[in-house]
Amino acid sequence: MGKEINDSGIAWEKEVKLVLEQSKHGFKRLHKCDYEVYTDEPIPIGVEAKGQSTIGTADEKLPFTVWKYGDTYKKLIICVTEEWYDNEEWGLQSKKGQLILENIEFNAKIKKCKVIICRGLDNLAKNLEKLPQKKEENILNFLN
Repeated sequence: MGKEINDSGIAWEKEVKLVLEQSKHGFKRLHKCDYEVYTDEPIPIGVEAKGQSTIGTADEKLPFTVWKYGDTYKKLIICVTEEWYDNEEWGLQSKKGQLILENIEFNAKIKKCKVIICRGLDNLAKNLEKLPQKKEENILNFLN
């Protein structure tokens, strides 16, 4: 079971990367936070892809993700699968999931970090559209 959970997480990271590529923002893959997105804001935005298709421990890592990266990024996007977000037995809509969301909020307040939890790829794309582009990217897009 561990390998299939890890495989689903890796596959989800690749899907998130495709959405980032379709956005008009520069980004890069990192060895710490999954991705860093560049906007007109002085500090990049961290993006964590958390894919889980069965019960597991990835959800328990979400509050720690905020704790770990909240000092580096003042905005952190955590993109989870729709299935994980919606699941009332083991996902973020379960009792355990609600406690995890409360812990995310708590850590975000302490770290003074805005956390956006995206429910799936469409929600990620919509949130990326709201972000201001870097001026250089606007010029490049105008010239193309």
